[in-house]
Amino acid sequence: MDSLTQIVLGAATGELVLGRKLGNRAMIWGGIAGTIPDLDVIVSAFVSPTTNLHVHRGLSHSIFFLFALSFLMAWLTTKMYPEGKSLRDTTWYKWIAIAFRIVFTLLLTSFLSFMLYYFIDESWIKWSLISTIVALTLMYITKMYQNYSKEFYSFEHVSYKEWVVFFLFTLITHPLLDCFTVYGTQIFSPFSNMRVSWDNISVADPMYTVALGLPIWLASFYLRKSRTRNNLLIIGVVLSSAYMMTTIVNKSRVNKILATSIEKQGIKAEMSMTNPTIFNSILWSGTVKTQDSLYSGVYSLLDRNKVFELEGFPINEYLLADTPADDYTVETIKWFSKGYYVVSKSNPDTLKMSDLRYGSFGNRSKEKPNEFIFNFNLYKDKENNWQIDRKSQRGPSENPRDIFVTLFRRMLGK
Repeated sequence: MDSLTQIVLGAATGELVLGRKLGNRAMIWGGIAGTIPDLDVIVSAFVSPTTNLHVHRGLSHSIFFLFALSFLMAWLTTKMYPEGKSLRDTTWYKWIAIAFRIVFTLLLTSFLSFMLYYFIDESWIKWSLISTIVALTLMYITKMYQNYSKEFYSFEHVSYKEWVVFFLFTLITHPLLDCFTVYGTQIFSPFSNMRVSWDNISVADPMYTVALGLPIWLASFYLRKSRTRNNLLIIGVVLSSAYMMTTIVNKSRVNKILATSIEKQGIKAEMSMTNPTIFNSILWSGTVKTQDSLYSGVYSLLDRNKVFELEGFPINEYLLADTPADDYTVETIKWFSKGYYVVSKSNPDTLKMSDLRYGSFGNRSKEKPNEFIFNFNLYKDKENNWQIDRKSQRGPSENPRDIFVTLFRRMLGK
């Protein structure tokens, strides 16, 4: 999922494991561990787009790699918090706490700004909400500075074994959460490149993030052994877990509707799948593969007609007839898309392979049949091998705001 959600999950997991001993340090270290696997995006600048498809959510998300990393991180933190270290030796924790409050506020306001841009027309509402959050944070930071409390910043010694357990949970929950999304995760790398994906939650879902993040954020204002802090943690975990279970139930319901739609429309399906569209778990995308075509459509849980209106697209496998069977780029895209791809050709020197699992931008129509979210534009290099154009993943031709407004309306069954 998105980095903010992974930070929140890591913070919540850290609080669960060592919150009563470390206080907000558990949230901070949990949040750091929760985002470490996604640092594989740094590699993307140094490898080809094709290789990057293997790298992202690859080894850095492997349960074996993260298991080993937990021992290293435990050793480092043990050195930072040696036995016998007291708070009077570490008064600079106050400044670390203030710095993290500022960073978190920046992340939160950026997230809100992004979401409100697409769904709220009146800019004054957006800026009022953001200003309120910033003002409250500044007030709290001022209070922290003026009323420095040793009790609030106190902590207990944590053994090496406890740190190992802490990082095992905070690191491994990251790839496990990613497995719930359609993008998938190579959790068994390097022994297997299988992408595990359960396709029941969007790669960015504000409902899950808020359900977990808001209670955790509020809990951070209380003493580490406070009952209120513990209750807020429980509320966040219960709400977010309940929402995740709801997406699983929704997927089961949607799968049945897709199966019925396939039967009614007389489609001879070889395989099919469903996954929620971006930012919600109400509007679902359905993809069906036959021998020579792919069918794609959407269904909202608020639709009156319980049916997917599936539109067919020819796979055009013949366009790959002259491509060697071991072509690295083409085979990578086939692997990445799990077979849900179509091929098109605009001129003799280029190809386009589109992954239909993610659906399309806005209102796809006959005039714009290829406005798919995941397109790979291919060109031939000097060795006559196909390569992915780095500019493939460009945004839609429409105004992004209009697209999300359309998505929201369709989600409501309109």
